[in-house]
Amino acid sequence: MSKESLFSRLMFGKSSRSTGKNPIMRLFFVRHGETEANRDKIAAGRMHSPLTENGIRQAKALGVALENLAFQRYVTSDMERARKTAQLVSPSSAFSLESRLREMGKGAREGYPKVMMHEDATRMRNLEGKTIPLLESDDQVWERVSDWLIELLVDIPTINKGNFMGPHSALVITHAGIIRTVCSRLLSGQMPKAIDTSRVGVNGTGKNHLSIPNCSVTIITISVPREILTLSLEDIERKYQGNTIWDIVTASLDELTLTTNNTVCK
Repeated sequence: MSKESLFSRLMFGKSSRSTGKNPIMRLFFVRHGETEANRDKIAAGRMHSPLTENGIRQAKALGVALENLAFQRYVTSDMERARKTAQLVSPSSAFSLESRLREMGKGAREGYPKVMMHEDATRMRNLEGKTIPLLESDDQVWERVSDWLIELLVDIPTINKGNFMGPHSALVITHAGIIRTVCSRLLSGQMPKAIDTSRVGVNGTGKNHLSIPNCSVTIITISVPREILTLSLEDIERKYQGNTIWDIVTASLDELTLTTNNTVCK
C-alpha cells in the first residue's frame, strides 16, 4: 500500500470529531516494530528484545505515513521496543510512558520458541534451574488496560481545554497482546468472522487468532456519554462498579491491522 493510500485511509476514515451528542475518542493502536524475537519466532512477553533493522525501517515508514496527522495524546508502553518505535514514528512528540500497556506476561514460554507448549517450557526451565516469569491471563491484562482507558476517557475535557466535542485522538504504541485483548473485549462482534475472538490459552495457541503485524495500525473509536466526563474516577467506580462502564460506551472498529500487507489471520 502506498504512502498516499495509507494516509488517506487514516485521515479520511471516520471523523475524529463527534457529530452526535456525545464526544468521541479515536485511538490509533500501533504494534511496535519487528524485534529479534519476532524474527526468530520466539515468545517474548516481558522479555527484552531489541528492534531489528527491518523493525526500524517499519517504524520510520509508519512515521512518514502519519506525519500529517495531529494527535492530542501520545502514549507508549514503557518497554524498550515500544519506546524505540515511538521515537522513530514521531521523534518530535512527547510520549508519556505507560506501564499498563506492557505486553502480556507469557510465563515459562518467554524466551522459547512460540510453538513450545507451556508445560514443555515449564519443564525446560526447571531442568535449567531458571525462574518462571510472570504469567498473565486475558482477564488480568484487560483489568490494567481498562483502568488506563478509563483514565484516558475521563481526561477528555482537559485535552482541548474544556472542548468536549473534540477532536480527541491518541497515538498508542504498544504490543500485540494488548491490541488483541482490546479488540476482543470491545469489538468481538465487529471482527471478521474468520477470526476467533475467544480467550487464548496459557500455551498461547489458538486457531485463527487475530494476528497483529509489526507497525500495523488498528483504529478504534469510542463514543463517550458526556455524563461520564463530569464525574471523578471515584464517582465512576462507585456508580458503575468497575468495568460496567463499558456497558454504556460505544466502541466501533475503523481499521483493523492496517499495513502494507493487511494480513489479519495467522
